[in-house]
Amino acid sequence: MVHDNLHQFGNLAGLPRSTHSFLQVIWHACVWFIWKERNNMIFNHKTEEVGLLLDSVKLTSFLWLKANKLTSVFSYTDWWRDPLLCMGVRD
Repeated sequence: MVHDNLHQFGNLAGLPRSTHSFLQVIWHACVWFIWKERNNMIFNHKTEEVGLLLDSVKLTSFLWLKANKLTSVFSYTDWWRDPLLCMGVRD
């Protein structure tokens, strides 16, 4: 089921195949932070603001992409402002 969700997310909205690796990294970052937030709620009885979780997903996905050398042509500021442009979806 999780694999099916990842596959569906990777094929999101008919985006070009060249964006699939970006989308998979974003999906993994989302799942990672949902899992961490779940643990934080269960074990620490704390919650984080949704905006801060989103910020964490954006930063982590950029760093993971950079580690895989997929971000060589754009900066973190570019990624923050318009990830779709960085993925080559928009001009």
